[in-house]
Amino acid sequence: MKLKLFLISLLLYCSSVFSQISYFYDASGNLDVNGIEKQAFKSYQKPINKGFVKGNYWFLITTDTPKTVQFINRHISKITAFCHQKTILPKFHQRFFTFSLPEDSTIFIKVKLHKEAYIPIQLYEKSEFEYAEQNNLLLIGFYFGFVFVILIINLFYYFSFKEATFLYYTG
Repeated sequence: MKLKLFLISLLLYCSSVFSQISYFYDASGNLDVNGIEKQAFKSYQKPINKGFVKGNYWFLITTDTPKTVQFINRHISKITAFCHQKTILPKFHQRFFTFSLPEDSTIFIKVKLHKEAYIPIQLYEKSEFEYAEQNNLLLIGFYFGFVFVILIINLFYYFSFKEATFLYYTG
């Protein structure tokens, strides 16, 4: 019973998050923020994965509370966010393009792609974003720390036993 309740609440939460995001594909790349307001947007249900399709994707995000949106893809060449016809700058020192969104607003985000059309989006509350980002960085730190320890151990074994196979494991 608890599992069913948890799954239903998770489904409702995910549907409410995705209902706040919609997108429009601009194949010509000629639309600006004034022209995009008149277009018909599709609901964003899952990450866009269209293969090698160049062009611009426009995202419409409506917020009722302050949120943080993150585009988790290294192949995005340029991204611009607009709120009330003004440009929103991305957060600095982030691994991916990340924007802080004000409350009770409508935001248009233009994503320009050169390689592949794979666009996963994460929408967080302000406090959730910092917690999730710290957890991700902690896991990455554990991984690279473990790799570094294995490298040091193999180098120690190489110098102790003068066996070349330990060098193969380090490189």
